[in-house]
Amino acid sequence: MTGALMLHGKEGAEVLSERIDRLFQPVIDIIYGHGGFISVFAGDGATAVFPGKAGIEPCLLSAWDIIEFFRKTM
Repeated sequence: MTGALMLHGKEGAEVLSERIDRLFQPVIDIIYGHGGFISVFAGDGATAVFPGKAGIEPCLLSAWDIIEFFRKTM
């Protein structure tokens, strides 16, 4: 998809950016909603950190909600 859109120059880059944002923003919102934050982006992945003493629960709830988001979206 990236290669095909980049053939359209600046317009293609803008479309690609919008599509990536449309996928990543809800994921980021879910992570923040469970008390986490993104420490780094790498390609099409991210590392989320969940500070505090809440244990693994916020991470698992985020993962579940992200799976549900993609299940409904895709």
